[in-house]
Amino acid sequence: MIFYNNPLRDLKKEIDDESFETIVRESEFTVRNSFIEKYVSEEGQKIHYLKNNDLLYLFSYGEYQPGRYMLFLEDLYNYVA
Repeated sequence: MIFYNNPLRDLKKEIDDESFETIVRESEFTVRNSFIEKYVSEEGQKIHYLKNNDLLYLFSYGEYQPGRYMLFLEDLYNYVA
């Protein structure tokens, strides 16, 4: 189960638009439109997702000191395929 290679923008291809927009709005993520669209948390970390069984996990992570990383569970949704 890998989440670091699953940016939130890729989730758009797997769920309907209304559900995706609800997730972004309720989680208070911000979209940054540059060359590649990316969704970021309040701390400015990119959001990634993991689908496992019936749950959708939303994570962000980043380096807070050289060589030291922090992982944040941003949100959790019940997901039915």
